[in-house]
Amino acid sequence: MSRKKITSDIEAQLGDCPADIGPAIGLVADVLKTLWHENHGQYLDKDERKAHGKKPLAFVEETDIEIRTHGKVLKIERDNQNKPSVSIPMGLSDKITTATIPHSWIESILLQTLISGFNGDTSYAEKIVSKINGWIDDATVETDDGRLKIDQKKLPQPKNAVVVAEMLDSMKRTFKSKSKGTTQLNLTLSVLDADQIQPTSMTMLDDRDIIAIPDIDTQDITQEASHHSLDDDISASMDNSEKHTILGMRDEGTGVVLSPPTLEATDVAVSREELSQALIEVIGIEGRTIGYIGKNMASDKETWKPRLEALVESGILRKEGVRRSCRYYLGGSQ
Repeated sequence: MSRKKITSDIEAQLGDCPADIGPAIGLVADVLKTLWHENHGQYLDKDERKAHGKKPLAFVEETDIEIRTHGKVLKIERDNQNKPSVSIPMGLSDKITTATIPHSWIESILLQTLISGFNGDTSYAEKIVSKINGWIDDATVETDDGRLKIDQKKLPQPKNAVVVAEMLDSMKRTFKSKSKGTTQLNLTLSVLDADQIQPTSMTMLDDRDIIAIPDIDTQDITQEASHHSLDDDISASMDNSEKHTILGMRDEGTGVVLSPPTLEATDVAVSREELSQALIEVIGIEGRTIGYIGKNMASDKETWKPRLEALVESGILRKEGVRRSCRYYLGGSQ
């Protein structure tokens, strides 16, 4: 939500920004994020995340950041007061990552196999390539911004889709890697003119404005002492302590009672790309039930279920059956 909110704030209040602000602040931000994770980052596997619960790695309730540049002050603050400004999730130590697949090499080997299978005659391979080019042309559409896009829903499916999918899947190589997760931001931006921000002026104060200095009468002190006992002093001290007790934790260094910060349990937002990749990896080449998917997804069902349905609607996944017999597969409807 913060990206959309910040974009709206900048467009409304700043307009066209100087060329140096974005790259410069982006570089500083990237370095700061990297250093913070190097010093404080923690990575948990699936069992450790389950035991840890939804508690984030770190969070900041209130933030107050000011960047003064080009006669302006960019002031970043918390947006929704019921949520922390920044919430950083625990990292993943067991993220399944697919190594880069050498698509061009695979395609070249398959075409060469067609040629070699016909004793060096290239005519059959050329016919196959011509067919593929025609299907790609039929599925090519032009977007509103003038770019070309291949609509995969318009491409024909192979006749032996399951066998072909298994063969392609066998060429994948996966490994476990670390992932920092997605930081949840709740921020708003104000753009002010630099001359609107006035430094607070300090005036020299007389000691008598700060410290109470009573008039001392030695006779009154002597009389008061004669009616005072050590027991009275102790009782008064205890009574005064009880009146000022606050529920919370005590700082042993200062004696100040502190109340622990509270945080509403909020799911860490996961990017759509990561969710899509995770769902595709869990489903694989076999039909998977919703229960199986839930057991193998790191995030909550409320997070990944809408993305699952979106993948079905887009044709990347397909759903067959109803209720307990419902299963999800890779690829559109056959």
